[in-house]
Amino acid sequence: NIDSSSNNADTSSIDVDAKNEDGDGDGDGGGDDRVRERRFKDEEHKMDQVNVMDNDKNKPRPRGLSQLYKFVADPPTVTMQRLKGLTTGGLPTFADITGNFGGASIDEDNWVQQLHDVPAYKRGMSFSTGTVLEYGGDSNGDRTNRTVQMAFVGDDTWVDLYPNQFDDSHPFPSFNTRDLDTVDDGCLLHLPRLLKAFGYQPEPGKDQLEDERKLEMDEGSEKASVPVKSDQRQHQQQPFYEVLVSHFLGVDHVGHTYGPHNEHMDKKLGQMDDVLSNIFMKIDNAPPSQCQVAFVFGDHGMTEQGSHGGGTDEETGAALFAHYSPGCGDMGPSLSFGGGNGNDNGSGNDN
Repeated sequence: NIDSSSNNADTSSIDVDAKNEDGDGDGDGGGDDRVRERRFKDEEHKMDQVNVMDNDKNKPRPRGLSQLYKFVADPPTVTMQRLKGLTTGGLPTFADITGNFGGASIDEDNWVQQLHDVPAYKRGMSFSTGTVLEYGGDSNGDRTNRTVQMAFVGDDTWVDLYPNQFDDSHPFPSFNTRDLDTVDDGCLLHLPRLLKAFGYQPEPGKDQLEDERKLEMDEGSEKASVPVKSDQRQHQQQPFYEVLVSHFLGVDHVGHTYGPHNEHMDKKLGQMDDVLSNIFMKIDNAPPSQCQVAFVFGDHGMTEQGSHGGGTDEETGAALFAHYSPGCGDMGPSLSFGGGNGNDNGSGNDN
């Protein structure tokens, strides 16, 4: 759970769960897989070009900082129980393990519901433009006009637990442990668009709005036929994602199907490297006034046979990798917002 009020920068978070479970077929991905990966890399190139233009060419572009930790999961190390533990802070038991095969929404206190219910300004989120963006919609509680939103793509277990909390949700079926690619292909399909809207962006000028319209036309967007308004009203009405959860599943499914040491695992890990490179570039290029963080972790470990569910060291051991933008300052080993060294990040925000 992130408390943005304790920092001088607006905070946003990307959760990337690079899972350990099962999959289908030979894992070669085919033409569609290559198209999605190429599109993902094209987005990375466009993002890099835009930020090079925006920055002073005489100054090196600042990069974010990272922390790596050992992640120890509580048994039972199955997906449903692990997600319940990660979002509620509770300790699921073997008694409710049957929920992993059908699932029910969560009633306990959890950070997903908190972000959904609590207006952004009450959590310390304000912006240099002076605009306060909040979850609450209008004075009557209408959520249709919300500007700050949460998005999800990946393993449909999240939607079993949180069916109505995500504003932009793209679940993909996870139960077939021999399907190596469906969930990951879905993530690759939607992540470029979701990342583009991640984190609050300053109002663009007319030229930038025109560039965005051309980009939409290039991508075959249905919005391409809608003219972009130069008065920036359209930008003000567009949402941005404060939290983006992306749950990949291929690594997990390869483990179940082929074990952890094989060519299919090598390919999946290479695919994850490409995805994370793009995400970290987005974090590195965050506006200086914002603190954006990517948390990368597995929800459990894996045995040498590729299974999990119990409480052995192999099954409970994983990793937590945090990469945060220059606007966060030095968060230190405790990942405390506001800087581990107590330095102001110079954003000028009163947040």
